[in-house]
Amino acid sequence: MELERISNSQSLKISWIKPTNVIKGRALRRKKVIPNNRNNEPSTSAVRKVAEPSPVTSVGFKNFPKPTSVHIKRKHKKDKQKSSHQSDADSVKQHAVEKEPQTYIMKESVSERVFTESGKKFGDLDIHRHLVSNLEKINFTTLTTVQEKVIPILLSGKDMLVRSQTGSGKTLAYAVPIIDALQSLTPRLKRTDGVQVMVVVPTRELALQTHELFKSINTFQWIVTSHLCGGESRKSEKDRLRKGVHVLIGTPGRLLDHMFHTSALKVNSVRCLILDEADQLLDMGFRRDIDSLVEELNKSKAQEEYQPLDILKHGHRAEDVEETEGFSLKNPNSKNRQTILLSASLSQDVKELAEFVLREHTFVDALDGSESGESLVIPDTIKHFFIMSGIKNRLVLLSAMIAAKSKQNSKIFIFMASTQMVEFHYELFTNFLQKVSVNSDNVILDGVGSDDDSDLEGVLDTKFFKLHGSMDQKMRKQVFTEFRAAKSGVLLCTDVAARGIDVPAADCVIQYTGPQTDKDYLHRVGRTGRVGKSGTAIIFLTPEEEEYIPKLGALGVQLKRLHAVDFLNCLCEIMSEPDYEKAGRALQQHYENAINENKNLRYTACMAYSTWSRFYNSYPSKMRAIFDFKRINLGHYATSFGLRYTPSEIGKIVRGQVENIESPRLNQKLSNYTDGAQEKKKKVKRAIGNISEFDSGLQPLKKKKKKS
Repeated sequence: MELERISNSQSLKISWIKPTNVIKGRALRRKKVIPNNRNNEPSTSAVRKVAEPSPVTSVGFKNFPKPTSVHIKRKHKKDKQKSSHQSDADSVKQHAVEKEPQTYIMKESVSERVFTESGKKFGDLDIHRHLVSNLEKINFTTLTTVQEKVIPILLSGKDMLVRSQTGSGKTLAYAVPIIDALQSLTPRLKRTDGVQVMVVVPTRELALQTHELFKSINTFQWIVTSHLCGGESRKSEKDRLRKGVHVLIGTPGRLLDHMFHTSALKVNSVRCLILDEADQLLDMGFRRDIDSLVEELNKSKAQEEYQPLDILKHGHRAEDVEETEGFSLKNPNSKNRQTILLSASLSQDVKELAEFVLREHTFVDALDGSESGESLVIPDTIKHFFIMSGIKNRLVLLSAMIAAKSKQNSKIFIFMASTQMVEFHYELFTNFLQKVSVNSDNVILDGVGSDDDSDLEGVLDTKFFKLHGSMDQKMRKQVFTEFRAAKSGVLLCTDVAARGIDVPAADCVIQYTGPQTDKDYLHRVGRTGRVGKSGTAIIFLTPEEEEYIPKLGALGVQLKRLHAVDFLNCLCEIMSEPDYEKAGRALQQHYENAINENKNLRYTACMAYSTWSRFYNSYPSKMRAIFDFKRINLGHYATSFGLRYTPSEIGKIVRGQVENIESPRLNQKLSNYTDGAQEKKKKVKRAIGNISEFDSGLQPLKKKKKKS
């Protein structure tokens, strides 16, 4: 779609280059352009180039039905008589009724240079030489843009609101000056001095990662760091707090829990409060917890300041004590607590939180030429792509993409809608994609199906990981640590891994299900392209969802198209087929056979489909015009989960209305697999069921024919 302004004219020409998605029962309407002055001249702000959707065709296999986004309401036979309105009827019949298109104004992408042209290094800062030496050992030498802007202001003792893109080094921007300030205190800190710095993060993984970063840069043995997060033993956390902690990192709920119920946690000495990933803290509903946490810190600080015995001893009142300026960590006499709020986006909720927790603060924006918080701030080292596929072929295409990327030793994030989706695809890929029978007609079920291991071929030289919120904390910590240390691998995850997690060498992010908000897209793709490294972001879309392309374009994200054929060709070698169409059908049949013959996997697939459908039906109103649950074909999506059931049958299985799941047989034309023994058993069961209680069980005698 494109808006073209006619030069030397007072009118505005609107031309629809490509119609958007089509629905029934609406006539084509065009938006009127309202002039912005008395001369009826169109507004220049309205005349901008609009993102033109790329031509979309369903990519699939030749013999597979191709989905379409055009719905034509056919006329009934009795209504086909000619009338005076024949011309109108013909026009309706020839052209699909179009939905009113949405105008998406293209914006220039908002970028941030990760490293400045000055090339300033940590050694140029006024910090301890041992700290600089340790940073160089772990390959932190050059300052990023946000670090160069934040560290001097943080050292001055002012409150700050920092906006910077994900993966720009925000954590190191406050970790370095905090460690330097704590080591400079005289006399040295003791464990009994209590918590000096509190860092609040939204997720457990980010708490662990931040703690590991503080430990790696801290070379001063007397400075103690620790972390608190849900899922771990409260007893062990209490033991660490009793021993004494100076830098405490944790999630809001766990921090509040210990502040109210653990007497060993002293927060009256907290001089610096860090709220990292503030936008996600608000999105996850932690605003009330943050308010309670700040109020508790203020309350404990006020109780510490009012000490009647000290007033009598020193002979002056508490209000006569002059407030000293400077960084409160370096100056113990300062009564002000410094607060730093960091966020990748600047929404209205973030601004309101800043007004509540910050005093006279300084706003630090690391972005280039953007005063609005509406654009998505994404590193310019990330290349964005979309891939259009038929609904039935999504599972095969994802497998082909994993196979292609694994040959490049890539480290891949794959985001999915729900915990059950992650569990299902993890079980499917680890058991039936990494090992495929040389003869694709055979199915390997939990090691059953081939007595000779020589019949199995290793397909992927990669390891699969899974991460979601339902995993216990010990397992989540183990998976996160292993995936970070791995040179290559595939992490199947939910949005729990979308914020703040820094995984070295993660070069690809695949969004198998679309994000529910624009911020989710921002933080998902932010797992790659970190600290100046290149990365690739790919999103799966169906023809019904193509409007998401210009919507992202309106936010400054330019998507390029990938062709499914480029990935499907990798299946020819895996499935030993001459072309990708046969290979794709063979792999789909391989998956369906595996799911059909494995009761546990089949139930997991049904649960995954059920949770996916609830997720798709819960998109917010702003996104529902694109991800519309009413327009999708639920039966085709069931096929993408390897199921041969109808959506209603899947619902009965999930609700437990069907106890014995009888798997439907595969079409005999598509399979050479037959089981004569099972057919005989069914016949015997039917025969037994027909026996009467008065029957003797003896075979009836044949009646002799009467001779005439």
